[in-house]
Amino acid sequence: MPELKIKCQHPESLKIFLKAAVEKELQSLSDGIERTKQRL
Repeated sequence: MPELKIKCQHPESLKIFLKAAVEKELQSLSDGIERTKQRL
C-alpha cells in the first residue's frame, strides 16, 4: 500500500484538519450510497 509522509511544524493541527476532511468525504460517500439504495 502506498504511504504518504507529511512533515510540518504543527502536526496536531494537520491531524485535526485531515481527520475532518476524511470524515466529510466518508459522510458524502455514505449519503450517496443511501440515495442510490433509495432509487433501487
